[in-house]
Parts: sequence; C-alpha cells; structure tokens
Amino acid sequence: MPHLKIFNNNDIKAFNSPPIFNGEERKKFFYLPKWANNLIEGFRTPTNRIGFVLQLGAFPKSRRPS
Repeated sequence: MPHLKIFNNNDIKAFNSPPIFNGEERKKFFYLPKWANNLIEGFRTPTNRIGFVLQLGAFPKSRRPS
C-alpha cells in the first residue's frame, strides 16, 4: 500500500522545530502556577525540573499532542 503524503516539506520542518517565543510569550507560557511550583519541589534532579517546565510551556504553544 502506498504512503499518503499529508505534509509538504515546509510543514514537516515546522512540525519538527521547537516553537519560537518572544519575550511576552515566554512570560505567558513559562510562568509557573502555584500547583506546578509545589509539584516541582518533589522532583529529585534539576533535569527533571527543567523537562517538566519545558513540557508545560512549550507543548501548548506548539499545539502538538503531548
């Protein structure tokens, strides 16, 4: 069965690239609510904390499923 070509090359590149934020968007998407700060305190390593913050802020901007 042949593959369907749904995205063109520009769409694929945009989908696979991280979102670009301006200063206002960084404040909006990466400001942590109180519940997130409480949750982060329980993470053991800085890597886990950073990964959580990136997921919390970047996925809504990219409109991709998490």
